[in-house]
Amino acid sequence: MTTRLTLQDLDPDRLYVLVLGVGNAFTRTAFNSSFLLIAGGVVVAIDCPGPFGRVLHDAGVRSGLHFDVGDIRHIVLTHLHGDHCNGLEEVGYTLRYVLPGEHRAHLYLLPENVDPLWERRLSAVMATGTDPAGQRVARTLEDYFTPHPWEEDQPCRLAGADAPPLEFHIRRTLHPVPCFGFRVSYKGATLGYSADTPFDPKLLAFLGQADLLIHESSPGSAHTPLEALEALDASVRDRMMLIHLADETRERGAAIPALVEGALYEVGAGRSPIVPTRRPA
Repeated sequence: MTTRLTLQDLDPDRLYVLVLGVGNAFTRTAFNSSFLLIAGGVVVAIDCPGPFGRVLHDAGVRSGLHFDVGDIRHIVLTHLHGDHCNGLEEVGYTLRYVLPGEHRAHLYLLPENVDPLWERRLSAVMATGTDPAGQRVARTLEDYFTPHPWEEDQPCRLAGADAPPLEFHIRRTLHPVPCFGFRVSYKGATLGYSADTPFDPKLLAFLGQADLLIHESSPGSAHTPLEALEALDASVRDRMMLIHLADETRERGAAIPALVEGALYEVGAGRSPIVPTRRPA
């Protein structure tokens, strides 16, 4: 039986990645790409595919670190393709209607994605809700989430008094829809994430000397071919792990290792998963 662990069992001074999904939009055998950042006793979801509760559950079974939808109060949304945001309806409804009291997650996204997220994706099903008496009422995005537009060329931080001092820097990618990658630093450890993008040397330069560099690879002109990443200098490849993979790529393997669903990684501790253990009392 897997040991059941909590946030308190992890070192609050370290930056962790708990992998939720590694598949691309067309995967049949994996979850869509997403992961949790864990730092200072706080959990941050990077993208929010559906079914999000099941995704969290399966990662908990594999890792021993069990999180529910109600534990997710910070969501970094790289872009609006469904394989990255289809779980937002579930999260919004769970926090507002299922859990005791009314809660809203902080949602961090590009300014140009705020209105389309509501008007073109969520409002069709979430614009009408019910009050405690069961009467229909109009709802807005702000009834479910607290949106925070993030801009390039400036440090971006999490909202809330309890938020750890994670410092994000974002950069728009070359994906066909507005999308951003980022680097995030916490107490001397830095993670770089490409998000969805065609191969872009400028983005790789922006991600810089990250201790761990998570990069997508998938077929099609909107994504990065594996061959382009495998041709990079070893100094970059040796810090890189893959995500957003086609099933066939995961099955045959690659020279650059793929992230493993349900695995926990400590940023700055190499590319091998760590086994979470309880801290001494």
